[in-house]
Amino acid sequence: MRRAIWKGAITFGLVYVPVEVLPATQGERTGFNLLDRRTLDAVGYQRINKRTGKPIQHDAPAQAYKSCRREHA
Repeated sequence: MRRAIWKGAITFGLVYVPVEVLPATQGERTGFNLLDRRTLDAVGYQRINKRTGKPIQHDAPAQAYKSCRREHA
């Protein structure tokens, strides 16, 4: 159901014309799944420690950035 962005009226002397402005587009989300190219089976997302190869808990990762500075010897 669309909702009006603005409601108002235009008057011409004794004539009262109600006006509503409605959005011209509707937002929709499109979701995509990753598939295995060979079997077309769905591929899941798993958080894995790159050094140990073991999965980690969903709330365990911390955010960081990779430094571009190089250490001089």
